[in-house]
Amino acid sequence: MNNKGKTTIRSLNESDITEVKKVEKESFFEVSDMIDSPDYEYGIFVGNSLVGFCTIGGADVIDDIEAVAAYPGFNGDSLLLSDVFVLPEHRAKGYGSSLVREAIKMKWASEKKNELVFIEPWDDEVKRFYDKLGFSSITDDIMVLKPSALKSIKPKTETVSAPEYIQDLINVNLKKDLYDNEEICSYCHGTGLIIRDNEYGLSDAPNKSYTNLFPYKHQSLSFCPHCNNGVVRRCKFCGQIMSRTAFVHDCEQQDKIRQAEREQKLKDLMDNAQVAPKEVEDSCECFYSEYYSWNEGYFTDWDEFFDDWHENHNEEDDKPEYVWTTERVDMHIDADDIIANATENLYEDAMDDISEEKCKELQNMLDKWCDTCGVRETYVKSNKYKVKIPWEM
Repeated sequence: MNNKGKTTIRSLNESDITEVKKVEKESFFEVSDMIDSPDYEYGIFVGNSLVGFCTIGGADVIDDIEAVAAYPGFNGDSLLLSDVFVLPEHRAKGYGSSLVREAIKMKWASEKKNELVFIEPWDDEVKRFYDKLGFSSITDDIMVLKPSALKSIKPKTETVSAPEYIQDLINVNLKKDLYDNEEICSYCHGTGLIIRDNEYGLSDAPNKSYTNLFPYKHQSLSFCPHCNNGVVRRCKFCGQIMSRTAFVHDCEQQDKIRQAEREQKLKDLMDNAQVAPKEVEDSCECFYSEYYSWNEGYFTDWDEFFDDWHENHNEEDDKPEYVWTTERVDMHIDADDIIANATENLYEDAMDDISEEKCKELQNMLDKWCDTCGVRETYVKSNKYKVKIPWEM
């Protein structure tokens, strides 16, 4: 399975030691020594590569244990989140917050109870990060997460305001050189851009409901899906606006034109074909005509063709003058292909060590098998010869 780009968060184990040491070298944490401890270390993977980790253990190792012990709800099972690290090139993508949230949830699930989670942030920037995740400060150096606070985490709404940039866009008059069947798109007013909501939801979002599964938005400017660079095309036959990816319209008038072009190509092909010599016509066991409505156009008896024609056409319809001959195709299995496939994973030049005599022996065996396996002969249209239809029969 190709996991490229897929994000996974899970508990780490001894099989991850190589990935952990790679990330550990870029951090100032040492966590690989404790990787054999169950449900202690957690990691976030992008594809098969570890890009960040954290640990969650007992809170009794906090330096200021007196302040922690005095906090309401603290007990011997309270937890300490530590060693949180994400590789620099993978930051500002939400990986850190996702890792912390999911690791805490997994730890709670493994302990079968939701306990307080403490953290010891080392500067104000880190404090702001954990504040967004629902942690609150109890001292200058310690923050705590109540189980109820994690459940109520929701994204912060920000309005993007770039007046100078937007003003530059607004003040530009876009030039459109239009052909007769082109016009300005009414959806994007010729700009080629629309505002897209990009709605999303969170599994534990407080605003989520059965009627509103995706309550949040990441609005952005996006290409208009109705046009090409702000321009739409109308069908010159029916006047309808065409799909942005269509060069011709799928309307009745266009279908008639396509059918007429197809019939003309078939007529030209037939007109330029050679009339079959008598020996070719006499040896031909099957014929083909696009006017025969059964068996995908293939028939073996002229009476079948005449009966089908009279059943599906009127007397005044123009009768075709010729039909195509066919070529017989028999089932064939190539011995060289089988040998090449069988020796592909063997030593180099293994196929060359098989003699020509042995190859012929296998081919003869395969030919006999094809002759007796029960598969009937097949006929395919040949554009080399045409045969005059004996309407006088």
